[in-house]
Amino acid sequence: MQLSDSFILKISLLISVLGLGFLTVYSISLQPIQTSIESISFKDIGQRVSIEAKTIKLQLSEKALIFWVAENNRTLQAVKFSYSLDDLLLLQQNKQVKLTGTIQEYEGKLEIVVEKMEVVD
Repeated sequence: MQLSDSFILKISLLISVLGLGFLTVYSISLQPIQTSIESISFKDIGQRVSIEAKTIKLQLSEKALIFWVAENNRTLQAVKFSYSLDDLLLLQQNKQVKLTGTIQEYEGKLEIVVEKMEVVD
């Protein structure tokens, strides 16, 4: 059986369209869920989220930058394992920040492992 050029072209186009559709759906699933500290619970462990809150406390360790953020009298511990001096300056107390990361459990409490952070005006 010999395949014609037009048949091969049609199959190639079909596969390309299906591949683009799959990539579109996959990229949408990678977007973080916009949420609040109040609505984060243990069922969210492993979820990639984005939150906005005020920084209230900062602690440095040898391996990580640990800080706490608050929103409507609820607090959440945040940890950033790879950090820079710019990150320290960004986390001044009472700054409104937007954090994107993954919800994890550490020592029985929820925390966000931060991938990205920025100051919100």
